[in-house]
Amino acid sequence: MAKTEKKVAKKAAKKVTKKVAKKASTKKKPGPKPGAKKAKAGKRRGRPTDTQAIKNLEAKIQEIKDRIAKKSQKDLTHLKSATKALNAINTAMNASKKAGDNLMRHALADGFRAIAKEYKKNGYKLPKANLPRGRRPKK
Repeated sequence: MAKTEKKVAKKAAKKVTKKVAKKASTKKKPGPKPGAKKAKAGKRRGRPTDTQAIKNLEAKIQEIKDRIAKKSQKDLTHLKSATKALNAINTAMNASKKAGDNLMRHALADGFRAIAKEYKKNGYKLPKANLPRGRRPKK
C-alpha cells in the first residue's frame, strides 16, 4: 500500500509542476510597439506587369463573351428542345443500365451521339452524359 501512495503522490507533483511551467510559458512576451512596421519575410506582391495586365483583361473579355453566348443559347427554342432531348436520352440510358438492357442503352447512345454531333458543330456546349463503354452486345 505504501508504494501505491508514493506513486500517486509523485504523479500529483508532476502534474502541478507541468501546470506551473505551462503558466510561465504563456505569459506575454514583450513585442514591438503598436503601429511599428513588421519586417515581411518572402516575396512582396507587386503590381502586375503590362503584359500580365493585358492577359488578365483578355481572359475577362473571353469570359464575358462566353457568358453572352451561353445566355443567347438559352433563349433559342430549338436548342432548349435539343438540350431537353439530350437530357432525356441520358436519363433513359441510366435507367436501361440499371435494368441491365445493354441493347437499348447502346441504341440510345447512338441517338445521343447523332444529336450531339450537330449540337457541337454549331459551337454549343453539350450536357454531360454517361455513354456506354466497351463492346456493343450481340443481338
